[in-house]
Amino acid sequence: GKLRRRVAKTQFVAVSMAGSGEHAELGTERAGEEPEITEPPVHPDDLVVLTSDPFEIGSLSRLVVRSDTGAVASFSGTTRDNFGGKRVLRLEYEAYEAMAVLEIRRICTAARARWDLRVIAVTHRTGLVPIGEPSIEIAISSPHRRDGLEAVHFAIDELKARVPIWKKEVYDEAGPAGATASETGGLAAAWKANAEWAPPAGDTERSSGPS
Repeated sequence: GKLRRRVAKTQFVAVSMAGSGEHAELGTERAGEEPEITEPPVHPDDLVVLTSDPFEIGSLSRLVVRSDTGAVASFSGTTRDNFGGKRVLRLEYEAYEAMAVLEIRRICTAARARWDLRVIAVTHRTGLVPIGEPSIEIAISSPHRRDGLEAVHFAIDELKARVPIWKKEVYDEAGPAGATASETGGLAAAWKANAEWAPPAGDTERSSGPS
């Protein structure tokens, strides 16, 4: 629940700061306050948006086209209606938004260091995402197609592994009584972890990673 993801936020900041060589005085954090986050310089051609509003598949592609690009590569992730033999009714996403945006920008920076890219646009939904609607879209323009295609592949894999966005699947079946059931109208639900997600060592509070 919310407490678990609050713990995950603090642990995520500690691991992220350590991995980047930065330091944070997490021990002095007061109850109810978010850890301070220092963002690196923002590339003018990186567009990163977390939103609860629906968006159309392909909506980012037109935003990354420039006169000096010869290719636009993109990926869209949508909500499917099944998982493990269960009927899925919807997905619900929660994000640690400040750190999620920071991590996505770091992924953009890493991609630019490896490939010749022009514009990078990433959008991720939060809140409820019905069946068939996109939850994430990545669009990248580049002079040549190989750079864009490889960068999109890299970006979605890194986002799944690193960015603090949590996904809950709600199923078409009755769930156990309790707090979770009240949040989903009595339906069964599960917070899902990614195969790519590597939780911090010793993390026993969090059972699910990013979306």
